[in-house]
Amino acid sequence: MANTLRVGLLGLDHWHAPIHYRSFQESGAEVVGGCFSMQGNLNDLRQNIHPTLSSCPLFPTLEAMVSATKPDFLMAMAPHDELPKLATSLFSLGIPFGIEKPLGRNAREVEPLAELSVKTGLFSAVAFPNRYSRLWYHIHQEQTSHRSISHTYFRIINGSPERYMRHGVSWMLDPSRSGGGCLRNLGTHLADAFLYLTGNSNYRVAGAALHARIYGKPVEEYATAILISETGVIGTIETGYSFPTLAAGGDFEWLVAMEQTYYIDRETILYAKHIDGEPITLPNLTQEERYREFARDTLDRLIRGQPPKATIVDCYRAMLLLDRIYESAGITVY
Repeated sequence: MANTLRVGLLGLDHWHAPIHYRSFQESGAEVVGGCFSMQGNLNDLRQNIHPTLSSCPLFPTLEAMVSATKPDFLMAMAPHDELPKLATSLFSLGIPFGIEKPLGRNAREVEPLAELSVKTGLFSAVAFPNRYSRLWYHIHQEQTSHRSISHTYFRIINGSPERYMRHGVSWMLDPSRSGGGCLRNLGTHLADAFLYLTGNSNYRVAGAALHARIYGKPVEEYATAILISETGVIGTIETGYSFPTLAAGGDFEWLVAMEQTYYIDRETILYAKHIDGEPITLPNLTQEERYREFARDTLDRLIRGQPPKATIVDCYRAMLLLDRIYESAGITVY
């Protein structure tokens, strides 16, 4: 396999498509084509895709794109309710792929995909770009045990649900299609972070609450939960659509308190206070840079025959944690 990989994008109608297009291009890959996530009208695609994607060759179907371009790797995006069927078809194709979380509306829909990933051994990466924060590099450098972690806090608060209407993805506000609101969407990153930090250990949900009291949409717009790992790490996760903006971004803060060091990831900077030194502020990766690192690292791992940094099994574990949070808050999982 040549080092310059040919990448096809599946789901150009998804709002993450422009950032994946840029990320894979800037990582040295050749983006050879793109199409809708599912069957769609090519004229509609031409009229509605983001300007960033105007130079991307367009195809009416996945099959047409694969036949014409022979990609080495596919990056797939789709509405949550379409992801299970889409991922199953990608396993049938046998082409290594990356895919956007959450891979379904609940853990039950993701479990068969996790089993397929193990059974087939096909390279299948999940886009968890926040695994590329420099927070993790410094934690791993300390070679700490999970028992030296005291507590952790993971927060992502983005703008109001109106932004999904403006982006033409109103299905995000329909629980029958999305599986939930901010907890299912943004909370997947937070659940993965807690499990990644604690080594996928057993845990319990000590308490959870969510509401939709401001915008009155049928999905939750704010959620919080307290988690306790089997080694006693207390984790708080908080997510919402309550930041006063319709633009990308919002309020992002991840905190890890350890025996010797206290870290705060505020997206563009990493604050660290060690027991023996003065507080230091280090540069960190922006969200766009984290997506770029996801693209670069994913293709590098594929070339070197290594597994992805985040797998479908990891996504299944995160989804299972979210299901338990919903249940703890008294909400029936869709």
